[in-house]
Amino acid sequence: MHAYYTELTADSLLHFTGDQVPTFLQGQLTCDCLQVSEALSAPGALCSTQGRVLTDCRVLQLDEGHFALRLRRDVRDMTHETLKKYAMFSRTTISERDDDWALLAVWGSDAAAALTAAIGGSPQGRDTCLRTDDLLACQADDGGEAFEIAVASAALPTLLAGLSANALVQPEAHWQQNELRRGLVRTTADLSGKHVPQVLNYDLAGLLNFRKGCYIGQEVVARLHYRGKSKRRCAVYALVEDAVVAAGDGIVNQDTERQVGSVLRVVTAEGAATLAVILITVDDSEQPLAPADVAGGSAALQPLALPYSVRGSSEAS
Repeated sequence: MHAYYTELTADSLLHFTGDQVPTFLQGQLTCDCLQVSEALSAPGALCSTQGRVLTDCRVLQLDEGHFALRLRRDVRDMTHETLKKYAMFSRTTISERDDDWALLAVWGSDAAAALTAAIGGSPQGRDTCLRTDDLLACQADDGGEAFEIAVASAALPTLLAGLSANALVQPEAHWQQNELRRGLVRTTADLSGKHVPQVLNYDLAGLLNFRKGCYIGQEVVARLHYRGKSKRRCAVYALVEDAVVAAGDGIVNQDTERQVGSVLRVVTAEGAATLAVILITVDDSEQPLAPADVAGGSAALQPLALPYSVRGSSEAS
């Protein structure tokens, strides 16, 4: 059995209702919200006026006139406060409604089959959605091996029972590592407001749409895309040889012992190698790296192959 599932307690939904929600969100987020429907979601981000990412998100349509952002729980209140300043000029109501909905993830090579057995089908294509009376399931990858589910709380026990018949329950950290392996660097509260989207690889991961028109921070983001190239990017590494790092630690080029990056986030999952998100100069991204306090020894960080190259640049999509 190569299918796994978990409840997502570190993620949450921020709900939007009204007849102008897509238009409202279109002016706030980096993705094309006008294309969102019950059959199609959109991954994106909310930026500050300085073009720094406040949160990443996935835009969902849960029902007619009812949309939601799937985002990290630790930035939800800040996102709510930021967006409500603009919502007052639109016929849009924002709420949190924790008791009404739950979030789950299903992943693995047999994930689509497990999901089909549990709910009668699965989405067919990246960012596509399957809507039933009680839930919305979205495909989060290109290969059909990672799915996010928003489910009405009353239907959660039935869904969990259906998934348990064909998938193994795992701690949430395993899903968070799956996100990193797919090249998605989530914006936690510690990272919020500190980096432009390109540094977090959001252009490479498909969270930016450069043809959709204006949104908050768009001028800064577009200028870097069209007139420059990010000299720093995020890369994901597995820790080897019992190496230990923490957020904020310096990272050095193993050959020169020169500091070339720093750790942004560490995700530890039982039974799997610890993964670290490292902000690194692009020119050093393929060099042997180690934590600064173990310089001079063997390389202690193994780069993961992501769906994109941090040395590349996105096209104007």
